[in-house]
Amino acid sequence: SNNPGNYLPVLELAALPLVPTLRPVDLRYIAMAWAEADTFDSKLMDAVASRAIQLIDSLDPSTVNHMVRALSKLRIADVHLFKALGVQCASTVSSFPTRELGYISFAFVKAGIHHELPLLSIASEALNRVAKMHPVPGARLARAFI
Repeated sequence: SNNPGNYLPVLELAALPLVPTLRPVDLRYIAMAWAEADTFDSKLMDAVASRAIQLIDSLDPSTVNHMVRALSKLRIADVHLFKALGVQCASTVSSFPTRELGYISFAFVKAGIHHELPLLSIASEALNRVAKMHPVPGARLARAFI
């Protein structure tokens, strides 16, 4: 819909009680959908953030990537969540596609995570792959470190 404001409040109310049962992929898709809609209910996103912290060890690299990008776009201010996602990112950064390194580093910076574990790990991995990096994610990577 071109006007998500009409139906999102109803979806948020329906989804909130289900959050404790959500799997990592469900959290990923909710975060991505709400980021695309550019609107969110803080209670739902707070619940999604809490559930993500509970499941942090089971988040695969793709889910970490998408959640960091979506939640930073939504301007979620949960430092504990981003630090936990950062630790998970750092432990799996070698599994990230080269094109995603710039995007996720920029998302961490946008979320307020500066000069910490995920960025150091991403920078180290990017140095190994810089010759293969496309200019757009490369530019995002550079912006993250400026």
